Amino acid sequence: MSDSVEIESRRQFMKKLAAAGTAGMVVAPALATSALGQNQGRGHYKLYSKGSIGKMQLKNRLVRSAAFEAAAAPGPGADAGKVTEGYVSFHRRLAEGGVGLIITGYMAPMELGHLRSQIGAFDDRFIPGLAKVADAVHTVPSGCKIVAEIGHGGMGIGPSGIFWPTKNAPKIMTTEEVGQFCTAMGDATRRVKQAGFDGMEIHGAHHYLVNAFLSPYSNRRTDKYGGSMFKRVEIVREMMGKIRDRVGPDYPILIKLNCDDGPVDDGVEGEINLDTFPQLVKLIADTGVDAIDVSGQQFPGDPLRMHLGKSENQSFFEPYARALDVKVPVILGCGNKNVDLLEKILQKDRGIHFVSFARPLIREPDLPNRWLEGRGPAAVNCVSCNLCYNRIGQEGLTHCWQIGKPGLERGAIVA
Repeated sequence: MSDSVEIESRRQFMKKLAAAGTAGMVVAPALATSALGQNQGRGHYKLYSKGSIGKMQLKNRLVRSAAFEAAAAPGPGADAGKVTEGYVSFHRRLAEGGVGLIITGYMAPMELGHLRSQIGAFDDRFIPGLAKVADAVHTVPSGCKIVAEIGHGGMGIGPSGIFWPTKNAPKIMTTEEVGQFCTAMGDATRRVKQAGFDGMEIHGAHHYLVNAFLSPYSNRRTDKYGGSMFKRVEIVREMMGKIRDRVGPDYPILIKLNCDDGPVDDGVEGEINLDTFPQLVKLIADTGVDAIDVSGQQFPGDPLRMHLGKSENQSFFEPYARALDVKVPVILGCGNKNVDLLEKILQKDRGIHFVSFARPLIREPDLPNRWLEGRGPAAVNCVSCNLCYNRIGQEGLTHCWQIGKPGLERGAIVA
């Protein structure tokens, strides 16, 4: 897809959306069709070869990265955070679409900071509903696996009371409270394992609570959780200890990390960037995690990432992932848009083992199967308009606003 075609497509889409008042069905813009991948299967691609994360065997290298679904039963009350029919159907459809691994949107490990419509994992009452999700994925004959992402958004609490973008200045957590959070992460992991999930991912990115401890910008503590990079990783060390105590040494634990905190940390000594990220990841890998999920602040200066049509603008965190020297698998996220470009990334000598995406699978859940079978263009249909992100929680589950809301209501509570 040329850059000019993509920009024009986006403009047309936004005009249609404005004209419709975002209320009706919106026709997806016509996308340029790549000659690559037409009428030829890709079963021989490395993307479709088997891989593993710890003891978890995966049928291919395509990962659905975590994205908030806004699908839980809303509060207040005891049902807040419970799994709904829509949430189960959402994940079943992803499994049917051919992805090798689904990572859910982040679940709440504590009632404090639990978001409206966020799936809960902070009480045993959530286990039956979570089991319905794992069962729905595992009964699809595709062999898809599912991992629960768990993390605290940082609403109301933080390491040092430093204001981060999109949040008010948080209450400074005491040393005891940080320990309680680590315990809560361990307990939440025990619950998702009991529910049948194949693994868990720690949300350590996107300026959320764990990322706030890892970043020198927001972590100005002088206790055991702050100071040097080694000490800022202490929260992950302690968390992993609590997790392993509850689920054992073989349960797959992934962690999503910011590889670059962008303009937020600009000028702060030790800030997370291309120079310091490899050192940070080595320290985190030493805690016993089974995979590194590379993410970051995706939209510095360009909230819509308007220029993803050109190959050099896609997979923009590849240099960060390629710089890592760890013995665990690396998942490359963000800006992955073209199957042939992704195959070239995996074919390189070392460093990247899996690729992930979220927004393209919101637009077309069967994308992995389409690519495998050689149907349609090599590029995704998603044009990164970002309305699925900007309108989270509006009109039901998170969905693609190009095609309206195709029956994606939350539905009844399943358990």
